[in-house]
Amino acid sequence: MFDIYGIIDFSGKYDCSKIKNPFLQYKYYEDIPMKEYFVQTPCAKIFYLERKETIENYFCNDTEHLFIFGFIFSSKNYELLEGQKPKKLSAREVYNLYKKYNKEIVHYIKGSFVLIIYDENQNNLLCISDHLNVLPIYYTYKNKVFIFSSAMKPILDSGFVNFTINKAAIVEFAI
Repeated sequence: MFDIYGIIDFSGKYDCSKIKNPFLQYKYYEDIPMKEYFVQTPCAKIFYLERKETIENYFCNDTEHLFIFGFIFSSKNYELLEGQKPKKLSAREVYNLYKKYNKEIVHYIKGSFVLIIYDENQNNLLCISDHLNVLPIYYTYKNKVFIFSSAMKPILDSGFVNFTINKAAIVEFAI
């Protein structure tokens, strides 16, 4: 089991250091042994929770952080290009692919995943989901603050979300 929550302030006006891990306030997590990893900068805070001690789904190279929510495998395209059989990839291996292929990495990976790459120096966030979006990632963007999570509740509890129903959106969705 994995859970992820992050807040990135692109305006420079919000103090992200005050953010606490929202998952830890829910009773569900009290009895589950979880390993917590997080990134904190003046403009961002990202929490990643995983049940096992040896994490394969987080990698940091100085100021770049890569999180995998789910599972990533190399694809047939990667096999054709690199001559290596498809296999499950660790965060380090995905990071190396990302450095080599940048956003074109999507042609060389498959699985059920959300891939999140955060660059502290650039205050840049890249979120990539698998083609079917099997593992959802929820997000909101308001006043240059971007919040994302593997669960809806932490976003709703963040105070950044307006609970007013958008009737036009409902009509558009229904049609």
